[in-house]
Amino acid sequence: MLQSVELTNFKCFQKQAFHFSSLTVLAGLNGMGKSSLLQSLLLLRQSNGEFGLKQGLKLNGAYVSPGSALDVLYEKSETDSLSIAIQENDQLNRYQFSCADSYSDSLPLEEYHGAVGKDSILFSNHFAYLSAYRIAPSPIYRITNEANLEHRDFGVNGEFVIHYLKGKMEEEAQFMKKLEPEIKVFQFEKSDECYEDLSEEEKKEERLNIKNGVNFARKVLQTGECDLLILDEMLGLADAGLLEDD
Repeated sequence: MLQSVELTNFKCFQKQAFHFSSLTVLAGLNGMGKSSLLQSLLLLRQSNGEFGLKQGLKLNGAYVSPGSALDVLYEKSETDSLSIAIQENDQLNRYQFSCADSYSDSLPLEEYHGAVGKDSILFSNHFAYLSAYRIAPSPIYRITNEANLEHRDFGVNGEFVIHYLKGKMEEEAQFMKKLEPEIKVFQFEKSDECYEDLSEEEKKEERLNIKNGVNFARKVLQTGECDLLILDEMLGLADAGLLEDD
């Protein structure tokens, strides 16, 4: 668990510590540093690479783009370095970065105490971030690479969630089963292969499975057995000629 963060010479903070619990709410006036605290964590996460944070702090990346060293260094700092310290599971990790090049968007790692980054909770699949903005409904959603999906990077605005769910259908279905009886998920197709790649016999069987699924959905609608019914890929089935017009 992430227990605390201490920021030194970072943006509006000369030296400030923040302590967290299982649920932490940040509240305050504009310009008081709420976003800066979140940015410090996101900067570390987006900078974590094959060698941890040894390659430095990337100021412009997938999560945030605060600018250059001049933009993130505390304006009254007496040194040209900033540090971010994280306490998690009683382990302290402190990273100090150089801001000597004021216009650089990559800050070299000067010193570190503890793990260099790779084993931190902050860089694991247990960390997720979504901004306050939202994406509008769309017939087409962006996709990302498989490495990002495995790392559960859903995009700052959640734009890759659909791609993730589609790629993790079996895993997510198991998770959804834990939500029963409030939520029930039914999957009628049996094959994991694309329909076009099936043999004629397999296609015949899959068409029957899909027809049974549609009939089941029709029955649910007629009897009012649920408050909300979501039918995934129905338009795709119709376009492929797998559903009748009625």
